[in-house]
Amino acid sequence: MSIFQVVAEKLGEFGFYNFFLPWLLTLAVIWGLLKKSNLFESPGVNAVVSLSSSTLVWGFLVGVTGADISVPLTTFITQISLLIIGMLFVVLGSALFYPKVFDVIGELMKSGSMVTIFIVAVVILALISGMFKVIFTGFGGVGKTTLGLTLMIGLFIIFMIIVGTIKET
Repeated sequence: MSIFQVVAEKLGEFGFYNFFLPWLLTLAVIWGLLKKSNLFESPGVNAVVSLSSSTLVWGFLVGVTGADISVPLTTFITQISLLIIGMLFVVLGSALFYPKVFDVIGELMKSGSMVTIFIVAVVILALISGMFKVIFTGFGGVGKTTLGLTLMIGLFIIFMIIVGTIKET
């Protein structure tokens, strides 16, 4: 048995994969959305809000419900990464044969069709990875309470994205 396998198993026993990494990812996403939206002027307030909300979310999921979301979350993130890498290779390969491919992509991005394609791909990957199954069946048997909390968190994230994309006039 290699030392890396021992370290990975010990980290798993300490909840590194079930709690810390998802907590850190949630913290980074919320902090980035708050920074982008400029909802609070102070970076310190953004840090406190993102720290407390990610701790609240993952403290509930792991502490109260005993959720094990590490496998679906890992599968989902891996599939999204592969989707992005695949899109990068398609764009770079297209640029070899059609030098103005970046102008075409710019036009697609202005029309919104590329964003729609990406959102559909993310939803399909969420279905395949099991994320929707976890969200809609509940964590650890809690069921509708968890579904309600998950929907509230999702609506909050959508609200933050909308606020972050609004341009000041």
